[in-house]
Amino acid sequence: MQLRLFSIILRTIRPKICLLTCFYHDQAMALLSACHRAGITSVELQHGIIDKEDSFYGRWTKVPVDGFEMLPAYILTWVKPRPRLNLWRRTVRGNISRW
Repeated sequence: MQLRLFSIILRTIRPKICLLTCFYHDQAMALLSACHRAGITSVELQHGIIDKEDSFYGRWTKVPVDGFEMLPAYILTWVKPRPRLNLWRRTVRGNISRW
């Protein structure tokens, strides 16, 4: 239901990019999936400390070449990202303060 609603909204407003601050709740995952299917770039803005032991960001071992549909394509971080963060992001950008 949420995926269908977000798909309709995205078709209506036709954004080029979708920014969010936290991907790990059901509404965000539905929005990210709708963005992925519509070819809209998704970006998460870092909202807290990202550590290599963090289960949401640092413990990914098997990732599809094109990434996951329900995860953002990019993350903007406040500091240089840790190497393991690259495992589930297609690209990692550093230093959000310059953006």
